[in-house]
Amino acid sequence: MQTIQNSLSQQNKKFRFYIIVLGFVIMGVALATACFYALDKSSLMQLSFVSDYLSDKRLASNPTDILFSSFVTGTLFLIFPFVLGFCAVSKPVLYLIPIFRGIGLGTAICSLYYQLGYKGIIVALVTVIPSSVIMTYALAVGIREASCISGYLFSVMFTDRNYSGMINAVKLYCVKFLVLEAVTTVGAAVDALSIFLFSNFI
Repeated sequence: MQTIQNSLSQQNKKFRFYIIVLGFVIMGVALATACFYALDKSSLMQLSFVSDYLSDKRLASNPTDILFSSFVTGTLFLIFPFVLGFCAVSKPVLYLIPIFRGIGLGTAICSLYYQLGYKGIIVALVTVIPSSVIMTYALAVGIREASCISGYLFSVMFTDRNYSGMINAVKLYCVKFLVLEAVTTVGAAVDALSIFLFSNFI
């Protein structure tokens, strides 16, 4: 009975953590939306990270190029928490990563809406959101794992507690991020596939 309660408690903690990360992503989306409509549109369209999401450029891209670009972006967002996990005081910085992820997502949606109007929302729903959900989940798990290993390092460095098996914990940490990299690959494939399937209907 106690084991079941502990398992449920752990699941609840994970769920609450993922909700917090999602909240930071939504915060980034809101920030990107506010900035998008506050800035001059002609100047905004000259920014490369905005033009990359414009529908004519994105839909005309080769699926392989989209796969590679999406994979690289997702990998970069995983590398940051992975590296920060080896820092004992990196927890506050880790929570900035989903905000930047949200800014990218918000930029994509706003760019499509600006070019296509309400149709852009539909385009975003079928070509941007599916892969973003997968990659955001991978990012949330990565941030959680990085936060845990960072907490262990903090305890080792700044308390008198003795921790054994740290090497095994680090090995497991690396394996988990390799799995998350595989999840990111799936997200990139979904991104390329959605463009390939829906480009003729947009």
